[in-house]
Amino acid sequence: MDLSLVQVELTNAESLLVRARNGLKSSFANLNRAMGIAGAEDYVLEDLPIEVRPQPALDTLISDSLAHPEFRRAKELTASAEARVTAAKRQYFPTVSAYASAGDFQVYDASRAQANQTGGWWAAGGFVSMPLFTGFMIESQIREAKAQKAAAEAITLNIEQALTQQVTNAYLDTVSFSQQIKLGEEQLGLTGAQTRLAEAQYDYKIAEVTLAYASAGSAPLGNALQVDPVMR
Repeated sequence: MDLSLVQVELTNAESLLVRARNGLKSSFANLNRAMGIAGAEDYVLEDLPIEVRPQPALDTLISDSLAHPEFRRAKELTASAEARVTAAKRQYFPTVSAYASAGDFQVYDASRAQANQTGGWWAAGGFVSMPLFTGFMIESQIREAKAQKAAAEAITLNIEQALTQQVTNAYLDTVSFSQQIKLGEEQLGLTGAQTRLAEAQYDYKIAEVTLAYASAGSAPLGNALQVDPVMR
């Protein structure tokens, strides 16, 4: 019975090894595609110790996530939309214009072959214009600007909520996986524990990178997995 159990475990291990190798090849292909590398290229993975680093408080990470470029761009678009609303409303204001000019009169004296100045003149004026009826053009422009502002505010809020959720999930994942890593390091003698430790380390690095991205770089990063490209 023990032999049968060992054979089953061996078969399962071989199956997991095949799937892991296929997944590794697929990951290499995705990496090449992301870097714009054409052709068959393989990598040699170098195992580095996964460093579990303490993270800042969750509230601090959420606050820092508002410095994310995507959120800043949304805020700028909202400010631009608000400025368009203000500009559209200003079309109701009266327009004041003024002008001024001056000159002199000269008469040419043929006997003296010169021009004699006989006098000068000046003029000034101004006028005020106010839109009385524009065929509801201004009203339509204001409504359109307000709609654009509302859409920009909705996008900004959606990005803020998404960043908050992403930071929170990634933070909780780092806490959970760091605990699993600590537990796995205490049971390195067991094959199953070694497998779970590797999975926890892998998941921890993903959560750590996700947290650093969502928090606009305020979350520290530990050692990354070293990969050396090797052409076949």
